[in-house]
Amino acid sequence: MAAAPIPLREPAGQKLLLGSDARADYGPLSQDFETQANLSYCGAASLVVVLNSLGVPAPPVPGYPGYHFWTQENVFGGPGGGRFVRAERVRREGMTLAQLDGWSREHGLMVRRFQGDQLSLVQFRQLLWEGLSDPHDRLVVNYLRTGIPQQGGGHISPIAA
Repeated sequence: MAAAPIPLREPAGQKLLLGSDARADYGPLSQDFETQANLSYCGAASLVVVLNSLGVPAPPVPGYPGYHFWTQENVFGGPGGGRFVRAERVRREGMTLAQLDGWSREHGLMVRRFQGDQLSLVQFRQLLWEGLSDPHDRLVVNYLRTGIPQQGGGHISPIAA
């Protein structure tokens, strides 16, 4: 059985974060973090956070004259929004990592996708180390929440540290 996660808000979580030498993505991701708009928008919210944290040019935001940033609404109207995912379908079913991969590429991101069952633990940790040490990339994972004991099923999320 997996050990219980250590919440970031707890002193032990803060100590782990501050002691980590693989947290280059934490600042940009935490600055642009947003909670998913509904239970099935984890992929959409992850893409929005990644796009904003990397400074990918965004469309104007209705209601905020002069401001350009990605939201969980306008991202569906952007590149690949109709080809890889449709908001109404994602609201009902969520999305797959393959859909997120294609959608991310349409937004101009360079994507390397790995299947967890094709990596050893050493390879996975190396990918984490490399990605979290480079401030110019982002890591997004698709995992089963019950594996780290969290409530819910499959989930897509950026990794910050």
